[in-house]
Amino acid sequence: MVSPDIDETAGAQEKAEGLVERLAIEKAHAVGANLPDSLIIGSDQVATYDGKIVGKPGDRATAVKQLLAASGQTGLFIYRGCPLELQFWGDSITGNPL
Repeated sequence: MVSPDIDETAGAQEKAEGLVERLAIEKAHAVGANLPDSLIIGSDQVATYDGKIVGKPGDRATAVKQLLAASGQTGLFIYRGCPLELQFWGDSITGNPL
């Protein structure tokens, strides 16, 4: 497993479905940039409740606050995967989503 080290911040108007898809693709490309001739699977998961994206809490106090706010509500986890086949051609790499 390789960490893609990308910014996972949602855009101001970005919806959960678009965010999770964008992050899966960006992660696949970020990891694949260093692994030519490889099959890469980038993926991400976004949690939502009450129609709002729930970000990573970062600390215990924020996690407790998020859990209390979501208590008794139905949450949704949205997952996307992006398989990417990378091929090395001379001095360039091309990525083809599968």
